[in-house]
Amino acid sequence: MRVSPTLWRIQLASIRNAARDDSRMRVAFVFVMLFDVAIGFWSGSQLMIHIAQWQALGPASVSSGLWSICLLTWSGMSVAALLNFLQQGPGNAASNLLFTLPIAPPTLFRAQFGMFFIGSLWNWIFLEIGVTGIVMVVTLGWLQAITWLALIQLGVA
Repeated sequence: MRVSPTLWRIQLASIRNAARDDSRMRVAFVFVMLFDVAIGFWSGSQLMIHIAQWQALGPASVSSGLWSICLLTWSGMSVAALLNFLQQGPGNAASNLLFTLPIAPPTLFRAQFGMFFIGSLWNWIFLEIGVTGIVMVVTLGWLQAITWLALIQLGVA
């Protein structure tokens, strides 16, 4: 039996059941999505402007600008993950239960990280992929955009 996927399915079912029965959770979800869309449009337009400026300065400027985007994305996701972990991680009832089970440490880490991602970081990752991906494909073209997006995602992971 694979422990991590089982725990992730349980958490997804728990979130789905809570969303079905809790109207406050549905309202919060709508507000989070509206906030993500607003931030996405603003940051996408800003990124398009910056990439156009970098392209006007030449390929070296585009490369250094995209490296700065990578570093900012990596540091931003790291800070968000750290804050969410400190807020919800160690004192969480699910975390305490996981540590009492006879699970190997690598499996425990994967299960904990997956549950943390499902509960906290999924919307930020999708926002980052969506906004950055669309802007890069439109301004840079497919090949260069896919390369930089893969680099960003490998750094976040």
